[in-house]
Amino acid sequence: MQVGFVADFRHDDPRQTIILVDAFPEGTRSELQLFDYITIPPEELVRVGHHIWRMVTPVVGEEGKNWKGRIVLVDQGKRKYKSMEFEFIWAGGKGTAAPSASTPTPTPP
Repeated sequence: MQVGFVADFRHDDPRQTIILVDAFPEGTRSELQLFDYITIPPEELVRVGHHIWRMVTPVVGEEGKNWKGRIVLVDQGKRKYKSMEFEFIWAGGKGTAAPSASTPTPTPP
């Protein structure tokens, strides 16, 4: 499953910088950690200047339907933080989901 989002980050510890190393929808796991870690210094609002795209498994959304859930953020100490609940908008067309592993892929003649 692929999910993308944009976010601003802040935390309330006045003495510690937090570095986000992973992010994924609740109920899934990342296939890869973030390529560009997100550094959040104390008492600063960090605006990420690009979308954060994640490839995760298992698929928790249903084809053709929006998905509501939370993003789990993981810092350099492997501590986990949950976002508030958001609705992620389905952006695929009808029939764009990948075939299941048991469905054979047709081969051209």
